[in-house]
Amino acid sequence: MKMNEFLPMLAIETTGEICSAALLVNPGNVLELNVFEKHSHSEKLLISIEKLLETAGLKTASLKSIAISEGPGSFTGLRIGYSAAKAIAFSLEIPIIPVPTFDATASQIMTYLSENTEFGIVSRVNREELYLKQFVKRKGTVEELTDISLINIEKVESKFPHKMLFCDSTLNGVIKVPHITAGSIAEFAYLFGEHLLNYNFDYIEPRYFKNFTVRTM
Repeated sequence: MKMNEFLPMLAIETTGEICSAALLVNPGNVLELNVFEKHSHSEKLLISIEKLLETAGLKTASLKSIAISEGPGSFTGLRIGYSAAKAIAFSLEIPIIPVPTFDATASQIMTYLSENTEFGIVSRVNREELYLKQFVKRKGTVEELTDISLINIEKVESKFPHKMLFCDSTLNGVIKVPHITAGSIAEFAYLFGEHLLNYNFDYIEPRYFKNFTVRTM
């Protein structure tokens, strides 16, 4: 597989409260370290990466690529994750693989769904709004039905009464799932990252979606 040449791969997930880092050393061999502390990303991310490399018996210079969860998510968390990824990638002259966070989450969830099941991934923006992206499981993989949009929390149940929706926080009418971690980001990048490889670090930015307006739907 072409992505083998980009291993070992470092993966970073900082879109939510979890500060998560992982090493994909070879297919099926993932080391992951998660810190479940709020506002810990700036303090814990680089330490976590160092511990992973030490555990794997690797030097930073051994890395061949960096997968980064691109959002949407926490503004501060995304900035910290991207700053670390860019600094390491620039110093080693290795590519960054921006991974769509909702797509990676959908790929993880679809394992438990029947063929042709339509479902959505939602994530809380604030007290009133959610990010939403819809998918369908088809032919053993997930296909996008919509891009990411904003929706009012109060409209979730009425607008999607017969569709499964998944979220990493507790919401009425929505199935709660654990927040995605860096290990899943690494696995997605290995499977689908061939067309996501990017060496142009100046133009790699998180997906903030700051300019969206609420869609009444």
